[in-house]
Amino acid sequence: MVSFIIGDTIQFRAEIRDYEGDRIDPTSISVEIRDANDTLIDTVTLQKESTGVYSGEWTIPSTLSAQTLYAKLVYTAGGYTHIDSKSFSVIDYKSQG
Repeated sequence: MVSFIIGDTIQFRAEIRDYEGDRIDPTSISVEIRDANDTLIDTVTLQKESTGVYSGEWTIPSTLSAQTLYAKLVYTAGGYTHIDSKSFSVIDYKSQG
């Protein structure tokens, strides 16, 4: 699992493709940051770079404690909502030294 230190900025990048593999633009797209209890911590709105390519960033706030979080890519395309989730660890740099 990937680890980040409190205060780090995480870069997100997504490519949205149809079933033929062509890039398409969703009608909505964001990344939800959630904890292990599925509580919403923050929402990141992704910006369009080109057709089907979106990016954004999120800085881990100093108010968070060390824990496992989930970045859920949520987008709507073709009338359906799609969700892809990846976990990552947040560590406290002070407790590592």
